[in-house]
Amino acid sequence: MKRALALVLTLSAVGASAEQPVADAVWEAVHRLDRALVAKDGAALGEILTEDFVGAIPSGRQFSKNEYIEHHCRPGVGLTAIADGDRSAATVRVFGEVAVVNRRVHVRLRTPDGSEREIEVQRIEVCVKDGGGWRVASGQGTEVNLALRP
Repeated sequence: MKRALALVLTLSAVGASAEQPVADAVWEAVHRLDRALVAKDGAALGEILTEDFVGAIPSGRQFSKNEYIEHHCRPGVGLTAIADGDRSAATVRVFGEVAVVNRRVHVRLRTPDGSEREIEVQRIEVCVKDGGGWRVASGQGTEVNLALRP
């Protein structure tokens, strides 16, 4: 019995360590998305997002790929910084060629009136393996009401 348990624990550890490079590659894809959003880099966003991408922002507004790129590449408004919280609090779950990332980010954005606002956003991204790399197929952010935290 002890040998069987030791074997299961060993195989679980090997499986987890084998998955780490994949999780790291998915994590990097999500960070490429963040960098492209802040840089308002439409070309990079076009490469990172799948053709059938669907995204939603904290207001609840939903976008197709082209609408999402257009929305985030408006000059003078939108995201000016995205900072991840503690990665150990984030999860990257890989299911073959699909991965789901849940994370909390701190976002700074410029509003149309020119003022700046900072918010916490709970994010979920769905990534798919495409041609050896990872791309983002869907993403959604929910603004966290810090006043309601326990």
